[in-house]
Amino acid sequence: VDLHGQAGVRQASAQPTAPPEFSMTADAVHLEDADGRGGYAVTARGQPVGIQTERLTVKCRLLQLDRARNRVWTTEPGRMVFLVDRDLQGKILAQPQRMTIDWQQGMSFDGSTAKFQGNVIVQGPLQRMRSEQLAATLNRYVSFDANTRMESLEIQQLHAAGNVVLESRESTDGRLTALAYLQVPQLKINRQTGLATASGPGRLVSLRQGFNNNLDFTGRPTHQVAQTDNRITFLQIDFQRHIEGVRNRRVVDCPDTVRVHDGPVNSWNATLQPDSELGEDEVLLSCDRLTLAEGPLRTDQKRWVSMLARGNTFVEGKTFTANGDRVSYDQAKDLLVLE
Repeated sequence: VDLHGQAGVRQASAQPTAPPEFSMTADAVHLEDADGRGGYAVTARGQPVGIQTERLTVKCRLLQLDRARNRVWTTEPGRMVFLVDRDLQGKILAQPQRMTIDWQQGMSFDGSTAKFQGNVIVQGPLQRMRSEQLAATLNRYVSFDANTRMESLEIQQLHAAGNVVLESRESTDGRLTALAYLQVPQLKINRQTGLATASGPGRLVSLRQGFNNNLDFTGRPTHQVAQTDNRITFLQIDFQRHIEGVRNRRVVDCPDTVRVHDGPVNSWNATLQPDSELGEDEVLLSCDRLTLAEGPLRTDQKRWVSMLARGNTFVEGKTFTANGDRVSYDQAKDLLVLE
């Protein structure tokens, strides 16, 4: 069957009063039952081709579907929009939000994993990720020969590769309160467990409203400083091999050579220069392994930080240096231990 001129294909729901399970619009649609058993193939062309389900929308100029092989693919740029109950890193949202995936070179889906190629951009409510390639694995298999309940489908894991940049934002009452960047060659995120693993070399940058003196080892009363200082806390972590983080626990672990630069900045676009002379509140730290954890959110919208650095640890500030095999620091207790 060949359809030309504002063609439409629709698969009705089993419930007469329910909306269609699947609908497609295109300039031209070719349908073919190649094996005579209902395993039809579809080729659709349009400006663009549009696919609509209850929770998913796909738009591209060319789309091919092979029901017998349970495969959908395109070699054209396109966009996918769907509703999610969790953000990119697995945090449960108060209500379902729109997430979009844009790609430039192609997309393929085999019932369990969707693969995107060419300047892939994933945009969520408060997060944005860019990469050259992206694989999104669903929580269960989708068969084109059976009715699939779209409301129960979720992306379980994301695997991004090729100059990956992940940006996350936090806001309170519409005001930006935190910003984080991660730049790595590869990134894997399990949205069910919140575990994120990235290969290096890479860089993690965190900015948070209010200077918190994350790594202040000078003995000053940091809890008093944090209450009155309106500057932005800047924290940069450079690592060589890989980094792991668990969103729900707010823990970051770098099990290899690490360099950390901490201090205040005056704007969200500002950075600290590690090669220049250290400012009064700046601290440099290097070690073989680093674990950072954030405490619960306080009433003043700030979090205490605890740190454990192991192996060839060296800490440098404007007025002090410290080194040891193991250094731990608890900001809430103003307690520093060198071993």
